[in-house]
Amino acid sequence: MRTLRKDCTGLELSVAAMFNALELDGVPEEVARIHGLIVGRSHAELQLVERVLVVLLESLEDE
Repeated sequence: MRTLRKDCTGLELSVAAMFNALELDGVPEEVARIHGLIVGRSHAELQLVERVLVVLLESLEDE
């Protein structure tokens, strides 16, 4: 575990980000970045993100 922490520090990554990268292997990079933005957020924050995404995606469909 110490080696993993040192590697993550050298790569300027959190250990959580390293494990997320492993869990998301094969997932498109854009999806992984979105996942990284929302992981660990509160329930209220996630509800807000969902509402914003719904409005954004609906506006894209209208174009």
